[in-house]
Amino acid sequence: VYQSKNLFSDFTAIENVSIPQILIGKNKEESFKHSGDILEKFGLGNRLNHLPKDLSGGEQQRVAIARSVVNNPELIIADEPTGNLDIKTALNV
Repeated sequence: VYQSKNLFSDFTAIENVSIPQILIGKNKEESFKHSGDILEKFGLGNRLNHLPKDLSGGEQQRVAIARSVVNNPELIIADEPTGNLDIKTALNV
């Protein structure tokens, strides 16, 4: 999880989260379903089709975190990934 989020500006939230799934060979439909489920859990179910420029900084951070967990990694390296989120959202993430 990068401090600067590193989201693709021309891709929607769900597309940004789906990229790792597609890169490992999952089909687009399956990737979007799984990514949408994660974004829903992170409180972004109503922001799936928004570009990063249309998301708040906290929403962008949650998209970046969702992208980092979408492939169920054994290890995530992050430096205070929820530091810019409010307490309730940070606990949810």
